[in-house]
Amino acid sequence: MSGLHASVNTHISEGFEDPFTFELTSNNTYFLNAVGDYPERVRNLHFIFAATIKAVGLMEQTLVQNDYTTGLSQVDDNEARGLIIFLLKNLAEGGCDESFNEDMFFKGKDADMAEMELLTEI
Repeated sequence: MSGLHASVNTHISEGFEDPFTFELTSNNTYFLNAVGDYPERVRNLHFIFAATIKAVGLMEQTLVQNDYTTGLSQVDDNEARGLIIFLLKNLAEGGCDESFNEDMFFKGKDADMAEMELLTEI
């Protein structure tokens, strides 16, 4: 949960409205106070990112076969499909699998308890 909380706070820090210009701006002070100054929160943010990247990679076949036709704009539909292919290609070439190894997730002295907790939440 901490990784999700850190992710939300990171997104919030990127979407502050400047009270004078009314433009969206980033708030680095907010980010540092909520996430950046806490190494464990940054680690948890990385964990959520890595798990999400892994999940997207595992969905490659479904994402490639998906129909992205909205009926609104053929140009935008083609661009959406192209962006998905571009993302998947970059994931495959970037070695992101090493960031999150689900085989190692339940290793160590607390593995049985963590697995039981996960199974009871499902």
